[in-house]
Amino acid sequence: MFPTQGAWKPVTVRGAGFALPGADRPCHDYKEFADSVMAGSCAITPFELAGTPIRVAGQVPGTGAETLDLPDRLVSRLPRASRLAHTAVANALDHAELTAAEISRRDAVLIVTSFQFALQETAVLLDRFAEAGPAGVAFDYWSKVAPGSIASGLCTNLGLDIPTLTLTGGCSTSLRGFELAASMVARGEVEYAVVVGADTILEPLYLSATGYAGRSGHRASSISDDPADVRPHDAVQTGNAPAEGAAATVLTSARNPGGGVDAAVEFIGFSSRNGGGNPMGLGDPKRCAADIRRLLAVGGVSLGDLAFFCDFAEGNRQLEDFLCETLVTLRAALADDAPLTLTSQEACYGHLPGAAGLLKVLASLVMLTENRVAPTANLVNPYPRLPARALAGSSERIADNGRRTAMTVGLSGGGDTTSLLLRLA
Repeated sequence: MFPTQGAWKPVTVRGAGFALPGADRPCHDYKEFADSVMAGSCAITPFELAGTPIRVAGQVPGTGAETLDLPDRLVSRLPRASRLAHTAVANALDHAELTAAEISRRDAVLIVTSFQFALQETAVLLDRFAEAGPAGVAFDYWSKVAPGSIASGLCTNLGLDIPTLTLTGGCSTSLRGFELAASMVARGEVEYAVVVGADTILEPLYLSATGYAGRSGHRASSISDDPADVRPHDAVQTGNAPAEGAAATVLTSARNPGGGVDAAVEFIGFSSRNGGGNPMGLGDPKRCAADIRRLLAVGGVSLGDLAFFCDFAEGNRQLEDFLCETLVTLRAALADDAPLTLTSQEACYGHLPGAAGLLKVLASLVMLTENRVAPTANLVNPYPRLPARALAGSSERIADNGRRTAMTVGLSGGGDTTSLLLRLA
């Protein structure tokens, strides 16, 4: 449903936790994430897997079990997505200075978002079923890899006695999860909402699609062996870098001064469908621009009021052109040529479908609280067609203290879009 006039909603981002790619070790805590975002650093590393041309990816070192305080027998049964999600949520709770027991005593919800949940482990079960039949699989599908079991397993293993909701879709799914969770808190339906996005897509089936060159000659992902060739907003683009990992946040209505993120914000968000009529199924940029125009109108802001646009560019030329067409259409409809700063963190950790939108929210929050816009990682020469300024090099102070509103948009194959305005309360 589209928001109504004056529909800014309050929520407090209490804490955040991660299990994100790193060169030598995973990124687990908010400060490390914030430092990477503001520095525009790149944690994409060389990658090799038989049967795919993909040569760089965002990889989480280790098995994902290193920080789990669980019995070995239980850990061995957890799919990798569950391990990473568990780590991210545990870190988010610690950062928020909350325990599972405290949250469980209140009205609360856990929302889990993913592009494909435990597809790798499901493929293994299918092979086992083909070889041994039902007796060879028993209850393993239900207990190990079904999306619902991943969410309920997180609650059981973390000690959270709260209802769960699993969401899937395209790359906007975690932004949609944040929108839903924050709205539930703002309306007083729950006191706490935990949102976690996770994916383990570095497997043959996903990579066969993301590395495939369609009739246009473009690939979603780069086949370069150089991580620096993943360049959102650049004049030279080879594609994105697929990534695995997890990100989580704890939302509430109550402040906790001195602990965690403790950022009181206001937001307006909504989801829509822009059709799917192009080779990547991205939809219609004119309809996307119309939705953004309506969102700005409801928020009572113009392009000139935005501190920055944390956008959906990820190093793929088709997606970059879609962004250009959307902004050209939006500017024409608004008759607005005000300066607009673009920033993308897709080259910091790679493209993580199940958490991409949530990472944009958390990166935007970092920038708003530090009053600086982060550079687009790996950007060398901005794409001349962009009708806005893509920030490169180093972070830049938000010059006008009145411009404290950020916009972010998550775009999915199939045309699903979630748009969000975010400002400090």
